[in-house]
Amino acid sequence: MKELLLAQNSLWFSPLPLDSLHNWDPTFGGIFLTISTICHYLGGSSFFLGLISFVYIYFRPKLAFELSLGLLTSAVMVSLLKFYFESPRPFPYPEAFDEKAFGLPSGHVYSAVVVWGLLAYRIPKLWFRILSILIILCMPFSRMYLKVHYLGDVSSGFGLGVVHLIILLFLLNKFYHKDSIQTFLQTDKYRTIGLLGIVVTLSPISLDSPFLSVEHHHSLSGVLMASGALAGFWLGILFYPRFSKPQFLDWSLPQFSFSFGTKEFRIFWNTVLIRLLVLVIVISLLYVLPGILIKKSIWKDDLFLRYIRYLVVGFALVVIVPLVLQKIKKIFQILKTELMKEGVLKNSFFVSSSKAISAITNLVFMIYSVNLLSKAENGKLQYFLGFLPVVLAVAEFGLPNALIKYISPMADRKENPGAILNASLRIKFYSFLFLSLVCLVAYITGDENYFVLLLLLFGGIIISFISYFESLFVSYRKYKSLSLWNPLPNVVRLLLLIYLSESSVHPLTYMDILAIFCIAPIFVLFLFFFFFGKEEISFTADASDVRTNEKKLLLFNLWAFAASICAILSDRLEIFFLNQFHPPEIVADYGTALQLFSGFVIILATFNSIIYPKLARLAETEEFPNVLKKSVFLGGMIAIALSPGILLAEPILTLLFGTKYTNSISVFKILYPNFLLQLVFAPLGTALFALGLPRLLAGLALLRLLFGAIFDYWIIPDWGANGAAISLFLGQIVSWLLLTGYFMAYFRK
Repeated sequence: MKELLLAQNSLWFSPLPLDSLHNWDPTFGGIFLTISTICHYLGGSSFFLGLISFVYIYFRPKLAFELSLGLLTSAVMVSLLKFYFESPRPFPYPEAFDEKAFGLPSGHVYSAVVVWGLLAYRIPKLWFRILSILIILCMPFSRMYLKVHYLGDVSSGFGLGVVHLIILLFLLNKFYHKDSIQTFLQTDKYRTIGLLGIVVTLSPISLDSPFLSVEHHHSLSGVLMASGALAGFWLGILFYPRFSKPQFLDWSLPQFSFSFGTKEFRIFWNTVLIRLLVLVIVISLLYVLPGILIKKSIWKDDLFLRYIRYLVVGFALVVIVPLVLQKIKKIFQILKTELMKEGVLKNSFFVSSSKAISAITNLVFMIYSVNLLSKAENGKLQYFLGFLPVVLAVAEFGLPNALIKYISPMADRKENPGAILNASLRIKFYSFLFLSLVCLVAYITGDENYFVLLLLLFGGIIISFISYFESLFVSYRKYKSLSLWNPLPNVVRLLLLIYLSESSVHPLTYMDILAIFCIAPIFVLFLFFFFFGKEEISFTADASDVRTNEKKLLLFNLWAFAASICAILSDRLEIFFLNQFHPPEIVADYGTALQLFSGFVIILATFNSIIYPKLARLAETEEFPNVLKKSVFLGGMIAIALSPGILLAEPILTLLFGTKYTNSISVFKILYPNFLLQLVFAPLGTALFALGLPRLLAGLALLRLLFGAIFDYWIIPDWGANGAAISLFLGQIVSWLLLTGYFMAYFRK
């Protein structure tokens, strides 16, 4: 240590070499800063994690293991040397690059020599070797230019990196040579060897002490992060052969193709995107999200927890990612075979695209509206919009699902559905009379604006015919026509809103926007027969058949209607409670976050419209349980694919509304898992309809409503919009558990 102190007074640890690099700043300062910043990230742990992941899932697993061994062992050595030598960095620390550990040796230079040197050795391309050498040579100068390391730091890092690389290449060529057959280690003693690896890699934690300085702590933290990742890779190499079939122990990409429209193009890019999606989801769930949560907890500086986090992500990369890819490949092959039989695969593409357009236009409508209104007026709009689904449920009386259940088999047999259609229209007329009576009573006994009541009444009726006609499209499998017709209501709403907001002399109020939302779809209803075709549907039927079907629909729909009412009330109950206990601004915070989930509602509707006709046709067959299981699995896969979206809460709300709705960010994050789970459990609820068990579904919906009301009354008064999101989530858990229990018993029959 005495020699080091003497050296620190020499040119090796002097600011003079660092300052001399800035003499060219007036001419080349921008170029030097750009190159130095690029080198900073090219030598960082995040870049190397991405590089190793890319090489592992796309290129060659063995090379990925070699890179990870080189990177992680060099990171361990660098951090231990920093911890021992205690050599300070140039002062003050550059805040932009967040370097808090000791300086000697330079980790970026050391790791760059090892990793890029190994890549240059393994990839025999002249251009790549030139690029690797340039990165290695630029790295020391970039670290000094940024004033994060002295000349002595980068020189020692370079020299030690070269020695490390030579030793690494010698060991790899001797024990893990390029032409070796085994990529993974297959041994019966994998548990013992794995445990030994954990003991060795965890041993540096013995250096931890409550009396360590900040620099010591960060240096030791680097040791445990690298050793944790190294342990994860080691366990993965040992355990992966225990879970995978032999043919999946190595893999490569399909034939590379840029020929758009060809089979090779589709296979290649589907493979690339699916592997990338799985990798992003696994890294987000096991690395990014835990990191965010840990930073906000009291354990943010805990070294053991940091070791475990990196062990998990290393193991997940080696084992979980390829196993998930194998499972996806197997499931998609089965689903493709099944769905192609029914033409569902192609139809779902048309319907999904249509629903996506509809969701986007609806979202744009709501964003446009929210930005037109003050926060108080938006709260009133969200409050009244909360009544519309209830009115819609009464107007529908459960008819869409009933029509699909009864008309789908008739369409297959080419029978006349006139009796069912006439009976359903009579029921819709009864619903209109009932709603009119309710609105009249509300106007006489309450202080509600009569215009709002009329808008909700006619809006509910108009929108109910939209879903009524949609069920006919689905029953006759006219998915292409449905895909053209479906987005029109929201497109008309948006166009009318933009036109009136731009042409009106006075600013639009919440009442104007409510009127546009409720009444605009009427212009689309008349286009139904144009898209459907008059010759394929008939309303003619005997009066006796109409009465018989009316009774059948009423008996079936009574429970379906009860289930629908309870479900919608439980979804909107939070807005009613918020309006009672809090000002309109709080209602606006919750309602605005809720509106952003319109895309989820569209996905659910699309999902159900695709699987329900098939479940209804197979309700009494032995295929029903298998189709239902596949539907639940598919819903789970969609939920997993969408799970990283929770990270977009703050940027999306800030982008759309600025700082006006910052309180909605936490609401969005609480609601997001709830909507993901709805995708998983949706097929089970749909299956109850297909089995003709709406009574059971109504009971579950009633339980959800009761528990939701209890949680709302208990949580919302004190917790406001966040409490509303929490209670919405908690209220559904009981019904989900009972639904799962019922079908577990059903599958055992």
